[in-house]
Amino acid sequence: MALNVKNKIWLGTLFLFVLLLLTGGVGIFFMAKLKVEGKKVLQDNYESLAYCHTMQYQLNGLQNNDSKSIQIFEQTLKQQENNITEPGEREATNKIRNGFTKLKLGDTARKNLRLIEQGIQAILQVNMQAIHIKSNAAELTAKDALTILITLGGLVFLISFTFILNFPSV
Repeated sequence: MALNVKNKIWLGTLFLFVLLLLTGGVGIFFMAKLKVEGKKVLQDNYESLAYCHTMQYQLNGLQNNDSKSIQIFEQTLKQQENNITEPGEREATNKIRNGFTKLKLGDTARKNLRLIEQGIQAILQVNMQAIHIKSNAAELTAKDALTILITLGGLVFLISFTFILNFPSV
């Protein structure tokens, strides 16, 4: 079956359009993947860090039996208990809960306050480490995406350039 000039031009244009869609599709795929990974880095871990900072700030009021500090600490601790996302975070949160329960019952000994502080520091450390790991993973994905997109872009450029040079002779 011989193709007329109109069909050859149509097929050539379709071929270039498919190459354009391929390049754009791969780019969109990697951008969406990076968005998801970036969101993972910040979402849960950032909330835990914020809760810990609030609890640290309220800890001074707890030592003085300030009812507002106790209420804010209790509320923040409940939020933290509902936001356990990393290995080791549950144990540290339980340590804070145990110390806080003792504190509400009147145990203001330095040992108990130190138990609460250690739990807060453990949560901060676990989440900072998780942010670092997730950030490195997102960076690796970005590096891989850039390599693939540059390779694909170069390949598409070579195919298109060859096609453009050879198409008029067809």
